[in-house]
Amino acid sequence: MHSALLIDEVLQVILEHCADWSAPQYRQTLAQLAQCCKAFKDPALDRLWKKLDGIGPLERLDDEKSASEFDLYAARVKSITFNRTPNLPEFSERYSPLPNLKSVVLRDQGCLIPSSYLSTPLEDVEVDLRRARTGRSVSPISTADRLTAILQDNVYLRRSLQSLRIKGLVSTALSDIIPSFQSLRSLVLQTGNTLSASTLAALGTLSCLQDVYVHASHVDSGDFSEAISQQVSQPFASLRSLRIRAQRSLFRAMLDVLPCGTLTSLYLETEESAQGPSAWEPTFALIAAKAGGSLAALTLDQILDPEELPADSAPPDARFALDTLQPLRSLRALRRLTIDAMLLPDFTDRDVDTLARWWPRLEHLDLGAVPDVQEYAESWAPRVTLAALRSLAKRCPGLRSLTLPLDAARCAGAPAPDDAAHDGGEPVRQRALQRLLVGASPADEDVAAFVRAVVAIFPGVREIECASASAERALSLEVQSVVKAHADGPERRRGTSDGFADGQ
Repeated sequence: MHSALLIDEVLQVILEHCADWSAPQYRQTLAQLAQCCKAFKDPALDRLWKKLDGIGPLERLDDEKSASEFDLYAARVKSITFNRTPNLPEFSERYSPLPNLKSVVLRDQGCLIPSSYLSTPLEDVEVDLRRARTGRSVSPISTADRLTAILQDNVYLRRSLQSLRIKGLVSTALSDIIPSFQSLRSLVLQTGNTLSASTLAALGTLSCLQDVYVHASHVDSGDFSEAISQQVSQPFASLRSLRIRAQRSLFRAMLDVLPCGTLTSLYLETEESAQGPSAWEPTFALIAAKAGGSLAALTLDQILDPEELPADSAPPDARFALDTLQPLRSLRALRRLTIDAMLLPDFTDRDVDTLARWWPRLEHLDLGAVPDVQEYAESWAPRVTLAALRSLAKRCPGLRSLTLPLDAARCAGAPAPDDAAHDGGEPVRQRALQRLLVGASPADEDVAAFVRAVVAIFPGVREIECASASAERALSLEVQSVVKAHADGPERRRGTSDGFADGQ
């Protein structure tokens, strides 16, 4: 064995590279390393026991090992998921069987674990009460009450907890104690209508809170404003990232109390169908006023019920348009813009050119490719052409991923845009873009021509995805650095790529 492998730092780097393997393969390798050499035993066992998906390994360990040996293995556990209460000997409430535990996931009956398992300086807690809704003997609210009793007297959590995620219905008592965790930096509350306006307002007192995701569609903006007025003078002082599902009036109520120049990421989900300027202008004006120089990522998510739309045509303000986004033009730091609308935004080539002028620092732009409400797919055909790609290439040199409502089937026969005639120089070539998602795929005989037209504008593109309402018509193309002859063409495969639409 090479002497370099006896250096712990070198071995850790090697093991970290292996962490990309599948979980079973990685665990098997670590187990084999632990048995083959004393020098590898402790580093391999540390990683093997660091994260457990259940209590089973510890229960088997308790059956096979002595108490002292159990402690040696249990001390390696840093993260664990409890789906049920553990079948282990009783421990003192002041003694944790997992003394170095930092992260825990509690699901269903696992929410009823003895308090001793949480009597450590935990940094990350996830509570999932949704499965308890179908439990055999314990209701979600009674489970939440039991969990509240466990957490309420835990002095460690008040000083150590940095991340808390709660999914499912919660009791009033559990909701009320959340603001007591003053060390929280990240908070997710997907708790349905059990989140109160007073609890949402109380989150503003958490001085370390930087990242918030809440479902608050039922929260009245007036109740929130009244509750927040009774809190600290400067609520949400450290907030950097906000994701919220609510009515637009609550968006405005929260934005109104945020400090200026701190928000860097904003994700707004709404179930209100109106998308025109009159509906969004007050919200967008507040965003520009509060985060004009700081906001780097903005997502607008329209959750639309198709049954609320007329059968023949949707109302004219149901689609995002350039006028809708006008108040946001002053977002100087914007690098990521996503419009996740069930009805495609109504943009032209000129509109896309205007967006590129507003936000030249864009790295990720997602304007949608295929409407979710298929009744309007034919009547509202995309009006964006290859000219829009030229504008983005020219004005957004850092753009790396792009989703655009461009109908590739209609653009396949068009020549690649060439702006040399307009600028008196060489055509624009933007080499940063790597992934492109557009609308309907071209006919088989036009695929190579369409790809060459795209590569002429974005020579660095590696993947082109043509979305479709039909999975059979979706097209994924692996693009080589240079498109070869027509007969040679790019490698192609049918299918979809879910993560690509999010810029992953």
